[in-house]
Amino acid sequence: MTRNGKKILEDVSMGGTWTTYMGSVEGVLRKLGWWGDETWRLMGSTGMAFHFIVHEKLCPSSVTVYEWEWEHQLMLDRIGVYAEHQSIMQGDRLEANTFDLARNAALERIRRSIDRGVPVIIWAPTPVLEFGLVKGYDDGDGVLHVVDCANPSPDPLLYENVGRSEVPILYIQTILDKVDVDPESAHRSALRFGLAQWEKERHVDPRYGSGRKGYANLIAALERGEYDDFGLGY
Repeated sequence: MTRNGKKILEDVSMGGTWTTYMGSVEGVLRKLGWWGDETWRLMGSTGMAFHFIVHEKLCPSSVTVYEWEWEHQLMLDRIGVYAEHQSIMQGDRLEANTFDLARNAALERIRRSIDRGVPVIIWAPTPVLEFGLVKGYDDGDGVLHVVDCANPSPDPLLYENVGRSEVPILYIQTILDKVDVDPESAHRSALRFGLAQWEKERHVDPRYGSGRKGYANLIAALERGEYDDFGLGY
């Protein structure tokens, strides 16, 4: 089906944190009028504040190496927000035969969300390898209008480049609805999650440690003097 629609949402911005998934969430929730509190409270209530993941050589990828689909869904559920995600990998070492189909399906989901007035969370909409937001689309030019954490007016993202960043993962999350949740219940759930993260014996990749094992990786790398300088600061 050929489309030729266009829509750009106004007043869309990231939340006030360099933890860019939660900054993206905050941007959507504030746009919808679903969040009016401080950023640190959103970080705590969802459980994102309890992430501490460190690579054995302090690779800057540490902050985003976790199970996005499962953890993001649970984080939003804690505050009563229902969302759906779509993800697929694509790259030189892992070629997904259905990638073009997945990208077309993602673009259709993005259009539907923007038409409802809801920005879309997306992985790496610019060369900055972090989460950001889609705030509009233009079928005529074949581009998505995006927001990231580093540039107030980044270049649009070509449809054909969706999911083709340096870390080639096509990931979008669309926020759909919400229910009221008792804040105390959300905080208890977040604290249980935080304790589990602290005591975690295994992470998704053996080179990364979570919680106390993350601190062990940090200390060991500094003692050896073998670490990524940029990753340490990141």
